[in-house]
Amino acid sequence: YMQHRSVNLILRMVESLRYNDFSLSFSTERKDELESTLRKEINEVMANFRQQLVFHQEQYQYYGTLLDTVDCCLVVIDKDLQVQWMNKSAIHELTGYQIHSLEELDELNEGVSQQIVSLIPGEVKVVRIYREEFMQDMAVTVTQYTNNRIDLRLINLKNIRSILEENEMEAWQKLVRVLTHEIMNSI
Repeated sequence: YMQHRSVNLILRMVESLRYNDFSLSFSTERKDELESTLRKEINEVMANFRQQLVFHQEQYQYYGTLLDTVDCCLVVIDKDLQVQWMNKSAIHELTGYQIHSLEELDELNEGVSQQIVSLIPGEVKVVRIYREEFMQDMAVTVTQYTNNRIDLRLINLKNIRSILEENEMEAWQKLVRVLTHEIMNSI
């Protein structure tokens, strides 16, 4: 009878673990010392799982918040070009809404998805994206990784239009300085 009760306690614990239900706890106030000890140990194991779950959820939220504050557009796709995740910058800068397939970016500029897919990890390519009346030049890099035995690609798109305009402005300012210097020397 005691063995049957102990096995039932362990079976309930295993079933709770199988379904990620860490709320299981047993009363430790029993007459039998061995069963009371078993119940106490199961409660400690479940409490440890609860702590680990809370820790991992906090880490997930932390990294999600961190990635959402990055000003680069980050998109994760699988081998079928299905979007697994996008940060807020990608949603805002690219389409204004969550996309489900990388091929949806072809609405912004024909062939963009194929240009991105053809990138070798570590290679940088500039692609032009049209959104409404705005044009954006984006530097694109790709990183491959595996998560839960699924091959994924992290696509990083960085708007370089402002950098290009800044460089162009600097070049004009240098030209004006040189021309001013030459005119002043002639005078």
